[in-house]
Amino acid sequence: METPPPPTPEAELKGYVEQLTRRLGAVEQELTRLGAADTESEERMDRSHAGFRAEAERVREEVRQLDEALGEIAKRTARLVAEFKTAVRAPQLERLRQRVDAWKGEQYITREELKKLVKQN
Repeated sequence: METPPPPTPEAELKGYVEQLTRRLGAVEQELTRLGAADTESEERMDRSHAGFRAEAERVREEVRQLDEALGEIAKRTARLVAEFKTAVRAPQLERLRQRVDAWKGEQYITREELKKLVKQN
């Protein structure tokens, strides 16, 4: 058997360039794949961030509505307290009942008429 002749420097260089070309092609393919994966990841993050922003906006709106409702409740409570302060107090009401009982006005008018008169005055 004959041994093959040693490769010439040009053949060695050609083999080396072909090997580098294959490696460069593999690196470019991997870079393209990674770039696509990176783009997909960024798109998913953008969608997630958009969802988070929308959810945050919904929460802000709910908090605003609750704040308005609490403000309205506070106003109503203050109004009721003011009304209670100016309403007839229990001793005054008891005196009124005693006077009505002593008068025996129901002999002359009906209870409904008396209620109307009390409401009017």
